[in-house]
Amino acid sequence: MTPSLRRLPLIVFVLVVVLLVPATPAAAGAAATGGRGGDQSSAVVLDWERTSIRTIFTENATPIPVGPLYLGFTSLAMYRATQAAGRHASAEAAAATAAHDVLLAYFPDSRVKLHADLTASLARVPDGKAEQRGQQAGARVAADLIASRVGDGRNDTTIAYTRTAAPGVWPAAPMPGGMLVPWLGFVKPLMLRQPIDPPGVDGPPPLSSARQALEFNEVKRLGSEGSTARSEHQTYTAQFFNSNSAIMISEGLLSYLDARPMRLAGTARLFAAAHTAMGDAVITCW
Repeated sequence: MTPSLRRLPLIVFVLVVVLLVPATPAAAGAAATGGRGGDQSSAVVLDWERTSIRTIFTENATPIPVGPLYLGFTSLAMYRATQAAGRHASAEAAAATAAHDVLLAYFPDSRVKLHADLTASLARVPDGKAEQRGQQAGARVAADLIASRVGDGRNDTTIAYTRTAAPGVWPAAPMPGGMLVPWLGFVKPLMLRQPIDPPGVDGPPPLSSARQALEFNEVKRLGSEGSTARSEHQTYTAQFFNSNSAIMISEGLLSYLDARPMRLAGTARLFAAAHTAMGDAVITCW
């Protein structure tokens, strides 16, 4: 992780980056040039954000909590590629190549579509040395990121949820296959140097406490399918947040940036910030 991103606390990370990203909009559909990354169109980042969602969740049915890891890998590679491109390389070609190579490494079954997406991205970049240099920079960044994640704990089948069922203890056994991806809590973080224990989180209140009884009864009163105490607004809110939160956040940003495009470097940084924070939050939760 680049130092400027690593130093920000996880809780405020996304908000701080949103405030720090340059607010000067780029012209929609700006023509690609061979100059600095900030002078090029940010559409390539939005395109590959959509490609990432399609590849990770639609084509490969990645479990929802695992998806932010790969969104983080891809967006981080694009951000680094825009920084590595320099003045004499196409940052658009660098970002597209980096995203393509990272997604291909982890989702090889999507090879055909990913190659077609890369071809389409590069077709919008003027042919020449700047395009070639951009591709080379993106490929290097992707290779470095992929190498850095070897042995990071993903898909470690030796890790399992082993707590004995008891009152107040979540019984994973009734779930098909037990707890979903228990290894996720032991994966090397994206932004943090190491996983953290959130301050002030000491577990649920004692079973015999008044607070436990209050919260338990509240769940029964409002959470049952046929609840008459729950308002229509509360029902809609629960249904809204029952969706894939990773996609919800991405789609919100995509919609906003389609209407209010920013410069390429700022757009890449924004998605990298959002997805690395989200990935580390999931790891911390697990």
